[in-house]
Amino acid sequence: MSKFKGADWYDRMCKRLEIDNTDRYKLPEYAMKMVRDFGYLWSSQLIARESGHRQMILIGVDHKTSEGNPLAHWDPDKDSIYRVCVDPLTQRVEVTSFGMDSVDTPEVGMYANTSELPMWMQEKLAVLCMMSPTPPTKAVEGVGQRINANTYWLPKP
Repeated sequence: MSKFKGADWYDRMCKRLEIDNTDRYKLPEYAMKMVRDFGYLWSSQLIARESGHRQMILIGVDHKTSEGNPLAHWDPDKDSIYRVCVDPLTQRVEVTSFGMDSVDTPEVGMYANTSELPMWMQEKLAVLCMMSPTPPTKAVEGVGQRINANTYWLPKP
């Protein structure tokens, strides 16, 4: 049973990725340290030996960082969600996708800044930027959730 309220799908995802029960809730200390020190974490910053578990690490780090249980608001077996992470120094943006339609989505990748993102993402980010980044954060119906000052979860339109 998952430790994440309302997120039974987390256990299903772990099982599909063959993540051992004892490792499901362990987050690499260096990943949490990067979020604390730099305010963001990109999937490309995760150590290669954990590449098969990158999505689960990003989800776990965001869950712990936000203290707002974003995982209870969506189910990747039914929905797709985009994780948008902005480097506060360079303004470069990484977009990652989780869920049913996350394979071969054109929005996934690196962007020079938020103005290069698809318009629907820019509009949702504009709304979420007005929300407090201080945990616990709350989801905005139909828009997404601000995880911290630099990370956002956006449902696919």
